[in-house]
Amino acid sequence: MKRQLVGLVACALTTTTALSAFTKPAKAISVGEALGIAAGGAAAGILINNQVKAHHHSYQPPQAEYDRGLRDGEERLKYDNPRHSSAYDRGYENGMRENSY
Repeated sequence: MKRQLVGLVACALTTTTALSAFTKPAKAISVGEALGIAAGGAAAGILINNQVKAHHHSYQPPQAEYDRGLRDGEERLKYDNPRHSSAYDRGYENGMRENSY
């Protein structure tokens, strides 16, 4: 969520910067130029969002998955296993078990 917000802020800054770069005191930008700039900013936002999603589902070593599951279970966080890792399952169950005492 934090990275998506960063992506949206970057998209807004790109659009604002581009608009100010093309604006001259004597001549305003055309509608076509404004649409092109907005489309470029939207494309940048989509690319950033896709990179965040790709990282979320990338390979993690079993020990890292176990540790993440253990931490999630101990802190009673939502079960989050997008890679369907058995190591995460074991860690989450152990974390829930340790937290119940």
